[in-house]
Amino acid sequence: MTYGQESLSLYQRLEDERGIAWTMRLLGNCTLYSKGEFDQAASLFEQGLALAEELNDMALMTRIYQNLGRTKMFSGDNAAAAKLGEKGLTLAHETGDRNGVGYLSYHLGVTAIMQREYARAEAFLLEALAVCRDLKLPVNATKTLHALGSAARLHKKYDRAASYFQEYLAIGRGIAGFDTFASPLGELGHITARQGDSHRAVGFLRESIETARGD
Repeated sequence: MTYGQESLSLYQRLEDERGIAWTMRLLGNCTLYSKGEFDQAASLFEQGLALAEELNDMALMTRIYQNLGRTKMFSGDNAAAAKLGEKGLTLAHETGDRNGVGYLSYHLGVTAIMQREYARAEAFLLEALAVCRDLKLPVNATKTLHALGSAARLHKKYDRAASYFQEYLAIGRGIAGFDTFASPLGELGHITARQGDSHRAVGFLRESIETARGD
């Protein structure tokens, strides 16, 4: 935090509002992830956002909406997280910020799952998945597919859920050094059991356990 605080003091002496706003965002992230102080982090992000709005710095506004929305999600305020995320997503679309679109649509999808709005979650997550494909981000794609599978399973759309987890496995197996397979295999075990295919379910669950053990 010392470096960030020193940077803030310097930008304040220089009356550099853009520098102050970016440093507020940096300090907010440090406060959120290093200290877990949601209210203090939110306050820092809000101060940075106010300056970004004054400067009409849409790129910075998008980033701070991401950070502030995630802070609200971590603190359990999913309604506020969704509202902030939607503002950020609108800005990301307006400015052609594809990374921002992917990040915000993913977190809006996760927030919607927490709100039990599974169809809405799937729509956001499919947008995030499209960005992962466009930008060739296979690890991010697996994370998004896992969330899509979870949303579809919770919505009792078992065929669709299974297809998402199968795609996760197909992409993951093509990534060198990628070994996070136990969870999707376990999900496929539970889904195929729901579909009445106990033989395949046992196979998936056994493979999930063996993968988790490193066998």
